[in-house]
Amino acid sequence: MKGTARRPATGREYHRLAFSRTEEVAAFVAALSRFLDSPRGASYRGQPVEVWTHAAGAGVDLYISEAALTAATSGFGVPPVADTRQGDDVPTGCSLAIGSHRSPLQGSAKAARWLKRAALRPLLPSLAGLLLLSGAVAPAARRHRPILAEATAVFAGGCFWGVESVFEHLRGVHSAVSGFSGGTVADPSYERVSTGNIGHVESVKVVYDPAVISYRQLLEVFFLVAHDPTQRDRQGPDAGPEYRAIAFYRDAEQRATLEAYVAELARTKAFPRPIVTEIRPLGAFYPAEAYHQDYAAHHPNSAYIVINDAPKIEHLRKAFPTLYREPDVAP
Repeated sequence: MKGTARRPATGREYHRLAFSRTEEVAAFVAALSRFLDSPRGASYRGQPVEVWTHAAGAGVDLYISEAALTAATSGFGVPPVADTRQGDDVPTGCSLAIGSHRSPLQGSAKAARWLKRAALRPLLPSLAGLLLLSGAVAPAARRHRPILAEATAVFAGGCFWGVESVFEHLRGVHSAVSGFSGGTVADPSYERVSTGNIGHVESVKVVYDPAVISYRQLLEVFFLVAHDPTQRDRQGPDAGPEYRAIAFYRDAEQRATLEAYVAELARTKAFPRPIVTEIRPLGAFYPAEAYHQDYAAHHPNSAYIVINDAPKIEHLRKAFPTLYREPDVAP
């Protein structure tokens, strides 16, 4: 690893760390994430981060002080900064600037194309955690814990307000986003979905750490707490095809786990009536409007939430005490 440091016109100290192998970038990012997430690293947050790659290797650009890097090196496994010197060298080739005062890639489309082909693609979970901690993303996106490992699952179980709230109370869940799935209309509005005519259902996308909570455990919470799998085209007071229950699977492994669990529920007669929750492959997921996100947390005294969703949270706390947690969702 090589390091250079300079002070750009903004007055912030700038470090470029070059690595010969992308695996070294992964180790650095993961360790720096742990440092920034610690009490010692709290005072060093809020600095933009840039990740770049070119023919000679890959690296990380940081607007962060030498003191922060030195502190991170001690006890967190972050490689020390070697060959630190003043310089204005800029790597040639592709680079992805996030939150910095210069942007080698202009626009999200180019950034997305770069991420797809870059050698750093396997490192994105660790990079995401670092970016969340660094302040390089908007405050609204930092309501949840940093993502160092992630998997995704999508569930539809009636009104997404309550389903989202249930999953946000689980250890290992990084985020739960209300949205729409199952139909063919791109970027549908809540009003269009509510007509029941375009095939979409209210859904929740769950991003979780499989090392903390398994997909099987998510299924248990979905079927035993978040919704009633014996109700067809409705959940509680909400009726219509847009409220039908669906467990979407992303791949063959999720499908096998899902089908085996539903068969187990049927075999053990876990419910007094047949299970009608559908099992379907996941197509596109479209986030709902901003006012739907974290609705239960923002409106805890709403009559709808008090009557229909608050009891689910209490049920979750009693039925799954080792998985239950209070969410860190901003009010």
